[in-house]
Amino acid sequence: MFTDGLVEARRRGEYLGRAHLRSLVERGLSAQALVERIESDSDLCTDDLAVVVLSRAAVVAPVQTPSAPQAATV
Repeated sequence: MFTDGLVEARRRGEYLGRAHLRSLVERGLSAQALVERIESDSDLCTDDLAVVVLSRAAVVAPVQTPSAPQAATV
């Protein structure tokens, strides 16, 4: 998800556009890195720059199940 500011940032009077944003996303950049890259690639950013990046975790923690309840002895 992203705001229109990412694709409407300009370089030499032209929008950077969706194709530029897609090329950055395909590199696997974090949300912060995407915003920083758009800022550095553009001459003019007049709108908000916000992005949310979701990706699969490379390592999944094992699921821990509670142990069976112990019978009370009296």
